[in-house]
Parts: sequence; C-alpha cells; structure tokens
Amino acid sequence: MMRHYPRFPADVPLVAVIVGDRDVFSLSGRCTVVSEGGLAAVLPGRIPVGDVVSLEMHFPNSEATVHVRAAVRNRQPPKYGLEFLALREEHRKVITRYCDLHTRPTRALLLDALRRCLG
Repeated sequence: MMRHYPRFPADVPLVAVIVGDRDVFSLSGRCTVVSEGGLAAVLPGRIPVGDVVSLEMHFPNSEATVHVRAAVRNRQPPKYGLEFLALREEHRKVITRYCDLHTRPTRALLLDALRRCLG
C-alpha cells in the first residue's frame, strides 16, 4: 500500500485527551513515528478504533505546542496508529520541519557542515 506521507522515527512526548460518555481523561505517552498525516504512539489504556482524541505534542524544533485532533485508525495496545484531522497550518509546518530534519540527506548535509567547521 502506498502512503500519502513518508514516516520518520520520533521520540516526542504527547498527551492524549479522551472524552468518554461520562468522563474526560488524559493519557501521557510518546510519539514513536510521525508523518504529515498522522503518527504512531505508545499510550497506556485501551482506546477503541474510530475514537477521536485530542493530542498535545512538544516537538524539539519548536517552542509551540502542537494541538491536533486525531482518529484512532489501528491499535495493538500499547501501540496506536492515529490519523490527524483538521491540522492547522502552523502545526503542519512544525511537523513538516521535524520530518525534514530526520531525512537522511538533511542529516548528511548537517554532519558535513559540522565536520567542515570542526575539522
């Protein structure tokens, strides 16, 4: 299956807020894979496929907190696949920059520049 967006390894803290029938609760976890269309996360608890959660994430390349709603598309607790819904443009830019920083060519260029400066 061809994906819309390439995926990149990540280690980003996140909080998922789930609104149930009678209560609201939050789960702290980690984003382990990210793309411009969604992410994979490790979260405690059981969230049903199809549920919509609100995510808060702090990417190291930005001071802004990314807030996004996401739908649970697959789950194998504690691992979840989440698809972003209605991602704001400024948050999309933060995620895009984070993904760009994790591409091999970008990493290689940065390493080469550091070697030239230090060497």
